[in-house]
Order: sequence, then structure tokens, then C-alpha cells
Amino acid sequence: MGDSRAEYLHGLKRVARRARLAVVLRRLVGAALAGLGAGFAYLVVRPFLPAAFTPGHPLVAPVLLLGLALIAGAVVALAVRLDRAALAVQVDRSLGTRGLASAALELAEGRRSSAFADALLEDAAAALRDAGPRRVIARPRLRLLPWTLAAAVVVLIAGFSPYTLRDLFPARRPVDRVIAVLGGELEESARRLEEAAVRQDLREGLELSRELAQLGKDLAMQEAPAEELAQRLERALDALPERFREVYLLRQVQGLETNEAAACLGIEPGTVKTRLHRARALLREALDRDPDPLADRAYPFAGERCDRLVAAVLQRLEDERPAVA
Repeated sequence: MGDSRAEYLHGLKRVARRARLAVVLRRLVGAALAGLGAGFAYLVVRPFLPAAFTPGHPLVAPVLLLGLALIAGAVVALAVRLDRAALAVQVDRSLGTRGLASAALELAEGRRSSAFADALLEDAAAALRDAGPRRVIARPRLRLLPWTLAAAVVVLIAGFSPYTLRDLFPARRPVDRVIAVLGGELEESARRLEEAAVRQDLREGLELSRELAQLGKDLAMQEAPAEELAQRLERALDALPERFREVYLLRQVQGLETNEAAACLGIEPGTVKTRLHRARALLREALDRDPDPLADRAYPFAGERCDRLVAAVLQRLEDERPAVA
């Protein structure tokens, strides 16, 4: 009985090793797919991360994530407990022995006694020896393997590609943001002028306000301003005192709220508003003092148009003077 018992338990142990291998393969394929997904997500956001999170080649981090995922999958697979009773049931199902393997396991573990114990163990051991572990545990179906291979190809292409997500959203230069802000201010001024013109029935002023609004929209939406205008704005920003320049950049260029800018600079919100107003005034004065052929483009409301508007307003006041008297 001893030889038959040892041979049967050895055969069952071989089945357990193959079952363990199947579990590990399934877990590793799933973990690899998860790691490749995390690596692809890293490659997508990599252009927007600080330099400390972008070490060396773009594929370094995805490879590390894949390695960590494989280690985690292997640990989980090895932690799975394989029950010998369940393996014996699987042997009966695969070989069609109708409970012979389960009964032999009970006899081998001493949980059952029988006068035919030697014969049962010998038959069970012979069945395992003749069939082999491969017949009991079929080749594992790795359904996620094609997806894992496709994910690996995608990650490799993304890692070696010279294009990134940042190429779809090119960053605007600070001077472009300033121009956009100035364009927005022009548009807001035009809106107020239009409201005043409508209230006072100044048709000419209404026409000029609409031209000013259109100019503000064009200036705010343009992606590549003239290089001369950009240089003038850069010089004007550099000429601002530091306490005014830093407030202007935080509020108008970076888009921070008043309270956020005050927290960054360690000053009161009211001081931020005052310095921002002063910075705008200094910036306009600097642009006025800087002669440039694009001055008419930057300030289209000057010159003859303003003269016509002033003349229209004065004429309107002159016509209404008797009525007021």
C-alpha cells in the first residue's frame, strides 16, 4: 500500500504543479495588460509632468510599471491555494474515473479505510501515470493575451513616436496671453460704449463701438500676433516695476483669482487690485511712448474715429441744450 500511496500522491502533486502554472500564466497576462495600460496612460500625460517624473527615455517608466504589475500578478498567483480534493475531482472529470481519484485521496490521507485500499490506490496511480498531467489540466486559455500583445505594440509606438499629446495643444507664449487679455479688455470697453450709445441714440458712436468690438475679438483670437507687436509688449512688461509686473503676470497671464494671487505674493487682495490697476495704466503709457508702425493696429480707436465720436457727442449736447434750459 505504501508504494501505491506514494506513487498516487506524487502523480497528484505533478497535476498540482501544472495547475499552479496555469494560474500563474493567467494572472501574469492580466497583470501585464494592466501594467501596459498604466504605462500608456503615463506616456499620454508625460509631456505635462514635471521634470522629476520624466526620467530618461519615455519607455523607462512604462517598463517599470510593467515589471511591478508582473511581480504583483505573480505574488497573487502564488498565494492562491490549490486544494488536493478539488484536484482529485478534476482528475475524475478529465479521466472519467467516476470518483476513483477522490476515493484514493481519502485512502491516502487516512480519512477512509477499505479492504480494497491497495487495489484502489494502484488503479488511481496507474490512471495518473498513463494519462499524465497535461490530460488532466489542459492548456490554459489566455483570452487576454491578444489584447496584451496589442497593448504592448501601442506602448512601443507611443514611446518611440516623436509626437505627444502636447502637440495637439500647443502652449501659448506669455505675450500671446497678454494680447488676448488686451483684446478682451477692448471688447469689454466696446460693449460698454455700445450700451451708452444705444441709451443716447448716438448712431455714429454705435457704429464705432461695433468696429471696436470686432477688433477686440480679432485681437483676442489671433494665435500668432505680429512679431513687432510681441516685442513691444515684452519691452513694456519688462519695463514695469517688479511689484506691478508680478501682479499683472499672475492675474492676467496665469489667470489666477485675486485671492490666489494675494496668497502667492503674501499681500492683501486689495493691494493686488490696486497694483493690477496701476500695472495696466503703466503698460498703456509704455506702449504709447514706444513708437511703432503697428500703433494704429494696437489702438484703432485713436485718430479720426475718435474725433468723429467726440464731434457727434458734442453736437448731440449742443442740440439738446435748449431743451435742457
